[in-house]
Amino acid sequence: MNRLNDAARRQGHMQRLSPNDIIREYATRKRRARWLILLGPLIAFGAFFLGVGFAEEAGEKAAGLIIFGGMVVAFSFFGLGIHTARCPVCNKTQIRRVVAGRWRIELSTQHCLKCGVPLHSE
Repeated sequence: MNRLNDAARRQGHMQRLSPNDIIREYATRKRRARWLILLGPLIAFGAFFLGVGFAEEAGEKAAGLIIFGGMVVAFSFFGLGIHTARCPVCNKTQIRRVVAGRWRIELSTQHCLKCGVPLHSE
């Protein structure tokens, strides 16, 4: 508990949080992150089919812009999803580097990868 309060005090923007508040806040952030990550590809596919469907009526350039806009929105949602799932205490993303320069997104960790605070009830 002391470690939780020290980390919250160092950050300055968070009040002292109880372990239940930390778990509840992280669960909410994780739920939002999953929805954002799942909505991105749906928007991209929708824009792709919309662009292909209106290619003859709107022209190739407009269809390409629709498809490109859908891809931009999809990548933006993915980035928002990654940065939404942050630890409530240290405010760090739950991303860790694995082998050969690849990154792994950990949305189901038991503890924060940076400060070690428990994020799930055991």
